[in-house]
Amino acid sequence: MGSALISLGMPQDKAAIYQTRVQAGEFLLVVQVPEEKSGETYLLLQSSGGEELSINDLNLPSEPEGSLTPETISPDIRSDLSEEAQQTLQQTFVEAYNQSRQDNYDHSNALLRAWDKVKQFFERDDKGIFSKRKS
Repeated sequence: MGSALISLGMPQDKAAIYQTRVQAGEFLLVVQVPEEKSGETYLLLQSSGGEELSINDLNLPSEPEGSLTPETISPDIRSDLSEEAQQTLQQTFVEAYNQSRQDNYDHSNALLRAWDKVKQFFERDDKGIFSKRKS
């Protein structure tokens, strides 16, 4: 989790703290709001019991509208695939996603169908990464 936060632009020391706290059973909430609403959102979370609040300019990934290409696969998806899995399945993932979109499935269902394709070829390793090729 720490490396994912760092890849989004969070300082390494903060990411390590948050990772430790989540592993200890606490929660981390990341909220994306328009800049003009950040102060209001900060106050709302603070009044609701939020601890250690901060406003950051993180680069939260989002899928593109319409078709997906290998170049537009978000970093959070790539982080769940080993290098081999990325090279092997990148096009398969994209094709499954785009076909699902053409079949009028919404974005989340298209992602589920694309992940089903990944699971046909790879299993998760002990770190949760799809890296074990199925035989």
